Amino acid sequence: MKAKIVVLLILIVVPAIASAQNATIKGVVRDQTRKPIADATVYAVALDNMKLRITTTTNSTGNFSLTNVPAGTYDVRAYKESEGYPDTFFAFFYAGNDRNWQRVRVNSGQTFEGVLLQLGPHYAKLKLEILDEKGNAVGAGIWFMRAKDAKRIYGVGVAPNAELLVPPVPFRFEIEREGYDVWRSKLIDLRSDQTLAVSVHLKPSQ
Repeated sequence: MKAKIVVLLILIVVPAIASAQNATIKGVVRDQTRKPIADATVYAVALDNMKLRITTTTNSTGNFSLTNVPAGTYDVRAYKESEGYPDTFFAFFYAGNDRNWQRVRVNSGQTFEGVLLQLGPHYAKLKLEILDEKGNAVGAGIWFMRAKDAKRIYGVGVAPNAELLVPPVPFRFEIEREGYDVWRSKLIDLRSDQTLAVSVHLKPSQ
């Protein structure tokens, strides 16, 4: 009986000790006018293990607290797509703002405070309607390419009627679906908060 109690105490205490040794990262998310952004998603991704991601959301005053963060170096990022702020983890979404993320090094048991993430500008919106040769709405894969930097490519699968945030910079995109020719857009240059609706009619491959 005593052995069972000891084992049970070990199972309870060891995770608690490990949790206590982890770090905490605190900060605030604001827009470019320094107004706090509530309900933004905040995450820390480890530089030595991109699969390690700790996530939270901001409170009504834009403050956040990432807890149980193992010791290491992290990029802390934030986004809120409903207000026009996408996740800028992928280079295609970079729009000149270097204040929407911060690199942080934390040690075991440390509380790192004062992280300030400033989101903006608002991104543009691309509304897509994708149709096959019969006029049926279909899903597809889409690839975005910046006009001045072809290496900043971003790909994602989309539903038949999709709404995507895109950076206010010149870009092109291609739509691919098995059994159909690749559809290519013209050069697009949208402003912040601008919306563009595009109807795509796919043609079967010959």
